[in-house]
Amino acid sequence: CWSTTPQPTIENEKITATAENGLGDFSITISGLQWGTTYYVRSYATNSVGTVYGDEVSFTTWNVTTNIPTNITDNSADCGGTIVAEGKTDFIEKGLCWSNSANPTIENEKLILNGENFSGTITRLTDGVVYYVRAYATNAVGTMYGEEQTFTTLTVPTVETYNAENVSYTTATAKAKVVDDGGATVTERGFCYSISNTNPTLNDNKITVGNGTGNFNYSFTGLTDNTTYYIRSYATNSVGTAYGNTINFTTIEITA
Repeated sequence: CWSTTPQPTIENEKITATAENGLGDFSITISGLQWGTTYYVRSYATNSVGTVYGDEVSFTTWNVTTNIPTNITDNSADCGGTIVAEGKTDFIEKGLCWSNSANPTIENEKLILNGENFSGTITRLTDGVVYYVRAYATNAVGTMYGEEQTFTTLTVPTVETYNAENVSYTTATAKAKVVDDGGATVTERGFCYSISNTNPTLNDNKITVGNGTGNFNYSFTGLTDNTTYYIRSYATNSVGTAYGNTINFTTIEITA
């Protein structure tokens, strides 16, 4: 007889075994148990007087846990799992499976690994995507999955450029905002500008305005009158550089 609580009796789960004259050794396979669960079991014997119980023993069915992903980049992440199993269990395969939808299985992407405590690097991911990952282990009975973990791969920041203000003969103020850091610290932000390239980049002229997210601005001076300038904000993190939309303005012409 067995239960998930100590001191099971025949009022709990039980299975009957027979022996010659009711005496001697007997063995039974208990089936239909739950993964990762501790069970308490006692042998018993009944005659006309009543029922007597043997010593209690306990065991835990094997289980798989999934580690929290670490070292997340724009296209990879480290993860792993642990198998908890008492006694000899012959595993056919173990590792990680993942998908961009919930409850991934070994029918999705998978990485085969070794050891009771196993870890590896998931690669070939897409930046800025939410992924779901589970450790798994397979034996002759079937495949067991650990709990689901989620992570989002890094991507470049999101930045917006606003219309220029206070445009005069030789000055103008540019404004922008880093809306999202892409999951990694924005180490540099600012404006790039040109009078010939309608979509300026860092290879043109640039002005650095600090780091991090949020609003920022810069007051340009020493501009040429009656000239059209093209300006884009930019922001850089460990993944790369992203540009905001391009705006343009024309400085006022100086007349005699």
